[in-house]
Amino acid sequence: MKYYGITFDSYKLYPQFMKDMNQEPIHLKIRLDGEETQLNAKKEETTDGISFFKIEQQGKLITQIRKIDNKWEQLWGDLNQQQIDEIGTALDREED
Repeated sequence: MKYYGITFDSYKLYPQFMKDMNQEPIHLKIRLDGEETQLNAKKEETTDGISFFKIEQQGKLITQIRKIDNKWEQLWGDLNQQQIDEIGTALDREED
């Protein structure tokens, strides 16, 4: 059944979608390359339900990361693995 282009199943998921879209960013203070840095992380999900984080520095998107098999990996961006691991470690602390 469709009503205004929205299927019944997608309508049931709408409240969760809106909650995720309005989620406050996670504020992280970490050391990257020896300097204390303020980052904002926002948790999002792909259409198939896989969680990932968009990481911003001073309002600019610098990377997208996710955790697979207890290892943080970069989906997009130019950070090295040590930087990704530092951001991931800070996210692990915040999500516990």
